[in-house]
Amino acid sequence: MKTACLVNNYNYASYVGFAVESAFEQTAAFDQVIVVDDCSTDDSADVLAALQSKYPSLIVLHHTENRGQLAAFESGIAATACDVLFFLDADDVYAPNYLATARKIFIEKSDCDFLFCAHKEFSDSPGCSFVADEQPQGAITCEGRSVLRTLLSTPPLFIGAPTSCLSMRRNVAAALFPYHWPRDWVTRADEVLVIGASLSGARKFRLSTPLIGYRLHGKNDYFGNKKWLTPDSQYTYVVARTKLLAFLCDRFGISKEIRKLAFLEFRTMPTPSVQMYRDYCKWIFRHGVPVSTSRVRCFLGMTKWFVNAKYQAMRNSR
Repeated sequence: MKTACLVNNYNYASYVGFAVESAFEQTAAFDQVIVVDDCSTDDSADVLAALQSKYPSLIVLHHTENRGQLAAFESGIAATACDVLFFLDADDVYAPNYLATARKIFIEKSDCDFLFCAHKEFSDSPGCSFVADEQPQGAITCEGRSVLRTLLSTPPLFIGAPTSCLSMRRNVAAALFPYHWPRDWVTRADEVLVIGASLSGARKFRLSTPLIGYRLHGKNDYFGNKKWLTPDSQYTYVVARTKLLAFLCDRFGISKEIRKLAFLEFRTMPTPSVQMYRDYCKWIFRHGVPVSTSRVRCFLGMTKWFVNAKYQAMRNSR
């Protein structure tokens, strides 16, 4: 199984070196490390040239105009044929054992299409750096499939994590492109990856171990940025998300009839929560079931699945 790390960079000359080094200094090596520079206007080109001298296998792609984060994702995906793709923002870093841990999960769990792990925030203040916790591997949770959970939740459910915590099989990522309105996602483009993977029918897994260092600094595009609180920004974001959902439903042939399959999607989750059980029961009541079955049978089947899952969880915890 070949792996690629896709680093997206825009005007992060002071950080991108740390990101690239964290990708190359893994205990298990990536087959490819690709940086997509989105027409930076700072010293990024010089920094990346120096990194290529240090790491000759590093691939650097330069956009000739600023096209945004989503376009950088698309360029990186198109540049590799590796089986599993790992995404990394230029201001974040990986723990040294991140790839080895994630790669093992993709190999052992052949039905894992999309993996997201926990992250640890660290300050950009002098003397501060990301130090991965020395702890045993945390829990690996199967989130199942989530087409309906995403579509029928308000707002659409975000079953994932920030960009640098995401990895997925290439066929899942490639199916999201080309996207007609990339300028809608100049930033926050991880939502396209997360929501897109859900609507593609990908089976998702979550790793609770914090293997990503999420850097907090004055230039964060989302964290602590109050511009997202303005009415204009909120309106623009909701419009972009509405267009995204419509595009993905058309791309993956999702019609209203799929809402009647909520009882089947529920059973793709090995350990559903009480809230999930309630939500799926609500959706069955609202949207019905196929004519070949009945709501009563679906409710009973879901209840049996839920009770058995809780029983198995209790046994495993002993």
